[in-house]
Amino acid sequence: MIKNLFSSLPSNSKVWLYSSSRKLEEKEQIELNLDLDLYAEKWFSHGKTLFAKAALINPYIVCFAVDDTKVHASGCSIDDSVKFLKFLGEKYKTNFFDRTKFWTITNGNVVLQNFSQLNDNPERELFNLQAKTVKELEEKPLIKVKEYLAQFNRV
Repeated sequence: MIKNLFSSLPSNSKVWLYSSSRKLEEKEQIELNLDLDLYAEKWFSHGKTLFAKAALINPYIVCFAVDDTKVHASGCSIDDSVKFLKFLGEKYKTNFFDRTKFWTITNGNVVLQNFSQLNDNPERELFNLQAKTVKELEEKPLIKVKEYLAQFNRV
């Protein structure tokens, strides 16, 4: 699943994760992955091509990953990826930048919830948008709500 998406990158590669405001349809997922592939192939930092991969890791989450040991992802290159993702959000009529909503798993179903609703059931899981590396994302794609909220002293 996630492991196969980033197998061309070392496990210590940096990741940036973005959550869609809605579940993307199967056709959109295919098209979005093509857009992300093309972008990652040409993504650069100060004139040097990044060793990168960008992919939709499920119908809800986009991930950009960069092997920073070869070419460092500069602030400008990260800003460019944000600009590109904003463009994709407009194209697919979704918002990848609403950090007040979370995809949680409740009774086996994926549900979009507001931050204010997370305390309702701190034992359920949510997609780990806090992962910093490919390894962390692969090993811990989901975290308990209470683990996420603990960083804000909200549990």
